[in-house]
Amino acid sequence: MAGTNDADFKPVIDGVDDNTLTDEAKHRGPTTRVVELPPPSSSAERESLGSDHFVDRFHRREVLGRGGMGEVTLWRDDRLGREVAVKRLLPHAVDDDTARARFLREARVQGQLEHPAVVPVYDVREDGDGGLSLTMKRVRGKTLTKLLEEHSRSDLGREPSRRLLSAFSTVCLAIEFAHARGIVHRDLKPGNIMLGDFGEVYVLDWGLAKILGEPAEGDESSAGALSPSAMTQSGSVLGTLGYMAPEQLDDSVGPTTAASDVYSLGAILFEVLAGVPLLTASSPMELMQLTLAGVDARAQQRAPAQRVPPELEDVCVQATARVPNARVFTARALHDAVERYLEGDRDLSRRRALAAHHIDIATAALGAAATDGADDSADDGSVESHARATAMRELGTAIALDPSNAVAGRAVLRLLAEPPRHIPAAVRDEIDAMDRAQVKEGARLSAPLALTWLLFMPFPFFMHVLDWRPIAVMMAVIVVVSVNSVVNVTLERVPLLNQAFNYILLAVLCLSAGFVAGPLVTVPTLIATFVAALQSHPSRAVRRVVVAGGCGLFLMMVGLEWAGVTPTSYVFVDGSIHIVPVALGFPEVATRLLMMLSAVGSILSVALFISKMRDSLAAAQQRALVLGWHLRQIMPDAVD
Repeated sequence: MAGTNDADFKPVIDGVDDNTLTDEAKHRGPTTRVVELPPPSSSAERESLGSDHFVDRFHRREVLGRGGMGEVTLWRDDRLGREVAVKRLLPHAVDDDTARARFLREARVQGQLEHPAVVPVYDVREDGDGGLSLTMKRVRGKTLTKLLEEHSRSDLGREPSRRLLSAFSTVCLAIEFAHARGIVHRDLKPGNIMLGDFGEVYVLDWGLAKILGEPAEGDESSAGALSPSAMTQSGSVLGTLGYMAPEQLDDSVGPTTAASDVYSLGAILFEVLAGVPLLTASSPMELMQLTLAGVDARAQQRAPAQRVPPELEDVCVQATARVPNARVFTARALHDAVERYLEGDRDLSRRRALAAHHIDIATAALGAAATDGADDSADDGSVESHARATAMRELGTAIALDPSNAVAGRAVLRLLAEPPRHIPAAVRDEIDAMDRAQVKEGARLSAPLALTWLLFMPFPFFMHVLDWRPIAVMMAVIVVVSVNSVVNVTLERVPLLNQAFNYILLAVLCLSAGFVAGPLVTVPTLIATFVAALQSHPSRAVRRVVVAGGCGLFLMMVGLEWAGVTPTSYVFVDGSIHIVPVALGFPEVATRLLMMLSAVGSILSVALFISKMRDSLAAAQQRALVLGWHLRQIMPDAVD
């Protein structure tokens, strides 16, 4: 306060700075008193009711605060049985015209502002010695400065305090009330805002208030030296550095109007959101320079650890624009913006409560399933499936209500990662459908491969045929397998009988091929090709049967030949092996060409099937990874 420091006349007990309290008040601390009214017939009441003299009606109790220009004392009103605060100029300030003018203006402003957030003024009087005193309501509480200090220590990294934001909203309405009556506060700061224990909010210290349209008594220019020991200065600037608008320092920026209070409110809101002042500097002069240069009020950048709502950050930025005309907000608009956020915050609280309720339902469902399904032999999976479905629905609802709920997110990830004891019936149906599609895909791939075997049918005519019977069987089998594979492609579902028929035909083909070059030359490669290709079958039982059948078929052919049941295909002479022709002779050119094409065909067949299986596995892995990525985007806080 210019002429009188901002701490000079605050009508408070709790919340004033320690250096303004008397030793007696410091040691006693805040107290709660029961107001005692004198009995109706007492002489004290009769005397007070019959007297209009201040000293006869009020009795001094204690000093609440003292500054360089004045003091605040606590008095007892015997007529009404209440305590009041009396603010008065100290003797050495009585002759200061500026101090007197501002003191009287403060009394006049507060007297006109009949608002719950403005301390009521009961009387202003002049003593016989020319001293001025102001009688007002005695208020209790803590300043916003003190509360911000406590909040920053205990709530680092949390969302803005609902209590402080609600109090700020009330202050905005009080300032809008003053603006509507042509009054600008000009010294809004956390130290001039007090919060009581029962929801009271007060805007204090109207000593610098300006009544628009009237001469500003006692206002000095903004020029002058600044003392580093004070923030609200006498004979220099009108306001508090760090919270005052640029135009209060330099009138070339613009006139001091209601927009100046909006700037101060924006600075206070920034401090509530970020937990640090909007402007900090090592000297008052530096604070002035920063204010005049313009300020960046993006609270999230200044305090990244805080959860600053972006909608309120935008309010700070616009309210603290350097030029008054750029501050699109009024004090009421600031109030409305904060209230909109608080309404949304209350909705968030309700949604979080509902999310917790749905999580409880999911937990209960899974717990009941674990109890009911303890005996796996008696559980067909329906109880567990129903419980998991219920849990997923409830957890999904919880996440929709509160996307940041880490408990729900971890529960969903756990359910996805831990397979159920029993596959749900719906999943089994889907697996059956996928198996049928995979068998059909196998038939689609095997059909052209089977048809390529038809390319080998002309070779016997270029070779010396010794026995047409195995050759005819091979040709017949190739034709039948090719036709059956083409038919299977056209079917909606390939019957197991058709599949078994093809497997039997392939076994016959391998047996007949054994009569061409014996069981040790071509047959192992042929059997290995068929067995490898059939390992893509979805049924584990079929795969096992195919492997066992391939091995058994080869061993049977070798055993029959060793036992002499079938003709001998090999003769060993002096460490060399000779192939004995049974069904075909081996002319050099045709034999080389046949064996080369058979080997290349076997290599390509196996490679094609394995490549197809690898592509299917890669696609499944990719789908799983993409699913996990999507889940992490929905619930990033749930991923450890």
